[in-house]
Amino acid sequence: MMRKPLPRLLALIAAICLAPLFCLADTACSWEASLHISLTSGRRDLSAVIELLNALSASGTWVEQDGAFDLNASVGFRDSEARAAFTLGGVASHWQLTSPLLGDQALMFNNPAMIEYGNKIRNHLGIPLQWAALLYPYAWENALEAPAAAIRETFGTETGDRIVPAEDLTALAETLADLAENDRAFSHLLSALSFGDEGWSAADTFSEYIWEVPGLIETFAPDGVLVRVTGSGEKLSLLGGRITQPILVREGGHLTFTVPDVFMGLGLVRFDGKLNEDGTGHALLTIGDDGAVLRAEAALTADRFAFSLSGSALSELRLPVFSSGGYGKTLFERKPLGDGVFAVEIRAQDGCYTLSDTASGCEIASLFLTLQPMEPARRPDWTAEKVKGINFYSLDDSTLADLVRNAAEPMIKGLIPLVAAAPTSSVTALMDWLEDSGLLTGR
Repeated sequence: MMRKPLPRLLALIAAICLAPLFCLADTACSWEASLHISLTSGRRDLSAVIELLNALSASGTWVEQDGAFDLNASVGFRDSEARAAFTLGGVASHWQLTSPLLGDQALMFNNPAMIEYGNKIRNHLGIPLQWAALLYPYAWENALEAPAAAIRETFGTETGDRIVPAEDLTALAETLADLAENDRAFSHLLSALSFGDEGWSAADTFSEYIWEVPGLIETFAPDGVLVRVTGSGEKLSLLGGRITQPILVREGGHLTFTVPDVFMGLGLVRFDGKLNEDGTGHALLTIGDDGAVLRAEAALTADRFAFSLSGSALSELRLPVFSSGGYGKTLFERKPLGDGVFAVEIRAQDGCYTLSDTASGCEIASLFLTLQPMEPARRPDWTAEKVKGINFYSLDDSTLADLVRNAAEPMIKGLIPLVAAAPTSSVTALMDWLEDSGLLTGR
């Protein structure tokens, strides 16, 4: 079996490296980046990965316009001229990757399949790649397209007031349960959120909750739901005789959501969030009295993003526990949180993005990113139809064999100088880990 801490470390690195990309919309710049992981470990393979990543540096250019982008990058080790270059371009739904390491071949990434591919890697290799996929906004947009369309069709989008009767709400619950089972993108999103329990059907569990809806309607909204749509937002209220109880109000960037005594007697569900015009915001989700069951909070300012989880629902949930290794807790030790707090934050200051575990005060990693505006030689004009290449998410034995055969010589020629420049101890430890994990022997 593959050891678990290393995949979690790789997923963590993906999170901090992807974070700055969300502020590069409609820009053209050159960039330089390096990563410093502050954690240490007695595990030889983890130490090797940390040493390797800390020795890397990268540079290149980024150009985005009207949703199309070009990323040129060169990656290598500091104090070495050996570099590996690649170009990534496309639009949100499709990317095209080219590199001298691939020879004359181009890889195409059909991103509607991104979460599904991440789930397969998690199930077969134990690497939680689905979490990296969930960091990509398009993955959510695509996965939620069908259920969002069903909700819009039921509640309507036209300005004014209307009443959605109870039978329409029940029909919507049936539609959402069916989508959870049969809509490919939505069902894979639910599976990606299942924390990797292969024997646990996320779609079935979602459907069980959804089938509580008719009972909730009968109890709290026997006369349906009043929908009021204005030019700046909407308001949904439960109707029961003379009782009108607001459950959702959106006004501009402010959203509040309240559901009384929800599924399985967990108590009130409350959500309060606001996204300001400058991109800052705050969101709070609580279940139970004052969040006794679950409290999830996120805050975004100009230089900080913070996220925390707490509540009795975490008593059986096993999450990574960060530490500096050596003494006390083991790096990425999985422990039930009980009523404890899981909290992380990313701080940005002078081109440095630092990820920390605020509950323990442990600094996890820092990404150093320098950006310089530039005038590009060309503007990207990609469309989904223009993206070509070998579909990375649909590789089979035949196409993989062709890819490897055609890339073997340029790959070897390009990687030998990099391997020679890499820290020797890291290369040796990683080769030992690959052999032990069975990836080299096919176990």
